[in-house]
Amino acid sequence: IDGSYLEGGGQILRMSSAYSAVSGRPVRVYNIRKNRPKPGLARQHLESLKVATDLCQGEMEGGEVGSEEITIWPGKPAAGTFRADPGTAGAITLMIQAALLPAAFAQGLVTLDLKGGTDVGFSPPIDFTANVLAPPLAKMGVELKVDVKKRGFFPRGGGHATVTVNCPQGLKPLLMLTRGEVTEVTGYAYGDGAQGMAEGVRAVEPSWNVEVDPSVRGGSGVELRAKTSTGCFLQGSAIRERKAPPADVGREAATFLKSQIAHGGCVDEHLCDQLIGFMSVAPGLSKIRCGPLSDHTKTAIHTAELMTGASFTVKEDKSTWVIHCQGCPPEQGASEWTVSGKPKARPKSQASSDPSPAAASKPSSSQSWGKSSGKSGGYKGNKGGGKGGDITEEIEVYERDTGKIIGRQGVTIRDLQSLTGCRINVPKKIERAEGEECEMMKVRVSGPREQVLRCKDAIEGVLMGYEPADVLAEMDGAIIVRNMDGTSIGMLSREKENIEKKCNITLEVDSRSIRIWANDENRDTAIAARDHIDEMLADVTTVETILVRVPGQKVAEILNSTSMRQLQDSSGMTANVAKDDQGTAIRLTGLNGVINEAKELIERMSGGGGADYLPLQPGLLMRMTPQMEADFWRDLQHMSHATGAQVELSKGSNRANFVGNPQCTAHAKSELQKILNFYFPDSCIIVSIPSHAVDYIAGDEDRELMRLQSRGALVALDRKSAQLWLCGDPRGVEQAQNRIRNMLQQWEKEYWEHHCGRGVCYAVIGTGGSNIRQLQSETGAHIQVDPDQGVIRVFGSEDAVRKGKQAVLDCVGGGGRWRS
Repeated sequence: IDGSYLEGGGQILRMSSAYSAVSGRPVRVYNIRKNRPKPGLARQHLESLKVATDLCQGEMEGGEVGSEEITIWPGKPAAGTFRADPGTAGAITLMIQAALLPAAFAQGLVTLDLKGGTDVGFSPPIDFTANVLAPPLAKMGVELKVDVKKRGFFPRGGGHATVTVNCPQGLKPLLMLTRGEVTEVTGYAYGDGAQGMAEGVRAVEPSWNVEVDPSVRGGSGVELRAKTSTGCFLQGSAIRERKAPPADVGREAATFLKSQIAHGGCVDEHLCDQLIGFMSVAPGLSKIRCGPLSDHTKTAIHTAELMTGASFTVKEDKSTWVIHCQGCPPEQGASEWTVSGKPKARPKSQASSDPSPAAASKPSSSQSWGKSSGKSGGYKGNKGGGKGGDITEEIEVYERDTGKIIGRQGVTIRDLQSLTGCRINVPKKIERAEGEECEMMKVRVSGPREQVLRCKDAIEGVLMGYEPADVLAEMDGAIIVRNMDGTSIGMLSREKENIEKKCNITLEVDSRSIRIWANDENRDTAIAARDHIDEMLADVTTVETILVRVPGQKVAEILNSTSMRQLQDSSGMTANVAKDDQGTAIRLTGLNGVINEAKELIERMSGGGGADYLPLQPGLLMRMTPQMEADFWRDLQHMSHATGAQVELSKGSNRANFVGNPQCTAHAKSELQKILNFYFPDSCIIVSIPSHAVDYIAGDEDRELMRLQSRGALVALDRKSAQLWLCGDPRGVEQAQNRIRNMLQQWEKEYWEHHCGRGVCYAVIGTGGSNIRQLQSETGAHIQVDPDQGVIRVFGSEDAVRKGKQAVLDCVGGGGRWRS
C-alpha cells in the first residue's frame, strides 16, 4: 500500500493494519505520511499499529518512530485486554480507529485500555466515538462502549479511556438512507473561554442551546451534536488553540455542523469515512447517504477495495451522495481472505516465498534496507570498511537538508557526534543556478556498528525537526514531554529529587521539556511517573484570577517593574488596575503558579523593598566541574556582599531571586548576568538594543518575545535598561540571537530619528498639527515630534519610512543633525 495516496496521512496506515489483522493477509505500507510536514511514524501512529497487531497476535517490522515503511505479519484476532499509551497527547480516538475492526472479529469481548489525548486537534473528540459512531455500529451488530476516566488535552495528554467492543452475532450490512428532521441540537463548551465559545455558536444559530463548563482544566473547546427523527447523529466540534478568540472557535463548530445539516445526508463528513471499513467486510449490500466525499472517505474506499475485494459505487442524488458497498467478508471460520484459492497468511516460522512485488517480503538478516526519503530525505545503508571493528555507512539526504544536520555554527552535528560517539562527514553544498534542482548527497557516518545505527536514527529525527538528545532518549525508552510552560518547568526543577525518589525514575528537566527514565527499565513506571507529574502540575497550571491590594501611589511603579513585565512576557499573565470600595488593587489573571509568584513580588514591592528575578535554564548550574563550581559560589557570595542584595539561588533552580532595596536588587541582577556569561558564554548572553527598538523587539502584545521563547531559550526583556537576557542550550540561544539580529536589521529600515532644535520641531508640527497630519497622510508613516528633547521620529513600513524621512528633511530644509 502506498501511504502517500490522496489524504496521505495516518488514516491509510490505520485502515491497512486493521484489514491485515482481520484477514490474516500480510501488508507492507510505504511512503508513510509522506504528505505531512513530518513524514513517517509518530509515537501515536506506532501505538495504534501495536494495538492492532497485538489484537491479531501478529508481528510488525519497521515499528519505530520516524519509520516510513512498515510490514505487518498478522495472526488471528483474539479477545482480551489490550493497552496503548504513546506517552504524548496522541489521539485516543485514532487508536480506537485502528483497533475497532479487528476487535469486531475477535469472537469475544475486547477491552482497550488507552491513554493519550481525548480531545485534541486533527482528530475526532472522544464523545464523537461514544455518541456519533457507536449508534450506526450498533445497527451493524457491534456493541461499542466508551468510558472516559480522565480527559487529556494537547500538549500534556494524560487522558485515559477504556473501550469495550463485542460483536456476538457477526456483522450486518448498514442501511442509512432517510435522514428525517433535526429534532434537537445540544452543545457543550468547556474550559477557558467557554462562555465566549457559546456566544459564537449562538451568533450562527441563536436557537442552539450550549451548556457552559469553564471549570475544565488543561484544554478548551466546543462540541455540538444534532439528532434527527430517524436516529441519525451529526456533530460539529472545534478545539480552541492558545489565544484564539473564543467566539471564533464557537462559530467554526457551528458553521461546520450547519453545513452538514444543510446537505441532507444521514452521516457527517467525519463519520462517513469511519463506516467504510465495516461496510467493506459486512456481508451483503450496505448503503449510506452522505454529503460530498472528503479525501478521507476517498482514501478509505481506495484502501478497502485494494485489500478486501469489496465493490463500491457512489451515486449523486440531488444535494446528497449515496455510497453503495457490496461487502466481501473473510471466509466463515477463517481469519484470512482467500485469493485464487490460495491463503495469503504467512506462517510465523517461515519466510514468504512469493517473489511478486505485491507480496510483502520479510528481509533476511543479511539484507540492507533503505528508508524512503519523504520530505526530509532518507537513507540507504551502504556498509564500508573501518579500522578496529568500526564501520562506515552512507545516508542519502536531500542537498537542501544537509544544513539541518550541521546546525548553526555546527551545534547540531557536534551534539550528534558527542551523543553517539560517531564521526559524521557532510559534503559541502554545491553552488547552483536559480531554479536548478537539488540532488541527493551522501553523508558518511563512521564508528562502532551499534553507534552508527543509533546515529543514523538520530539524524532521521533531526531531519524531521527533533533535537538529537530527544530522539536518542526516545529510542532508549524515555518518555518525552515537550512544550511545557516555564512555571511547570520551575516547579519540576525544585521538586526533581523528591519526584525521582518517589517514582523510582531519573528526571531530566530542560528549558521546554522533560525526559522521564524508569530506573527499573519498565515503561509503565515512567508512565506512572508522568501521571504523577501531571497531577502535581494540575494546580499550578490552572487559570485563576486574584486581586492583590496595593497602595495607590505604588501601582504604576509595580506594573512597570522589570520583574512584573518579565512574568507577563514569559507566561501570558495579565495585570490590570482594579478599584473598588476597599481601595486599589492589581487584578492578576493567569496560571495559578505564576500569579502566586506575581503576588509575592507585588507584596514585596508594596512594602518598599526590591523584588526581582533572573530566569535560568533548568540544570544550568549542574554542568560545572568541581573547581568551576567552587569558584562560582565564591563569586556569587562576593557579589551579594558587594551589592547589598540577598540572592536566592540553588544548584537545581530555574531562577535566581533578588531581595533588598530596588537599587541593590537591580545592581545584583546585572552583576549575576555578567558572572553567568563568564562561566557559561554559550548559554548565557546579554544583548543590548536601542531604547527605541524595545517595543519593536517585543512586538504587538509581546508576540515576538513569545516567538523568541519558542526557540529553545529563555528570553527576558528589561525595558528600562533596553537589554535582553538569553539563557538556554547553545542551539536555542544562537537561534534567538540570530532572530534578534534580523529583527534589528529590519527595525533600522523601519525607524528613523532626526535631531534638531525646538523651532524646527514646531515647524514640522505646524499650526494645530496641520503639517504633521499632512506628512503622515502623504507618506503613510507614523511621525512623532518631541520639542523638549529636540527629536523627530519616523516609523512604519520600509517604504513609508523612506518617504517620511525625505518629507521631514524637505520640511526642515535639510538642516539639523540626524541619525538612523
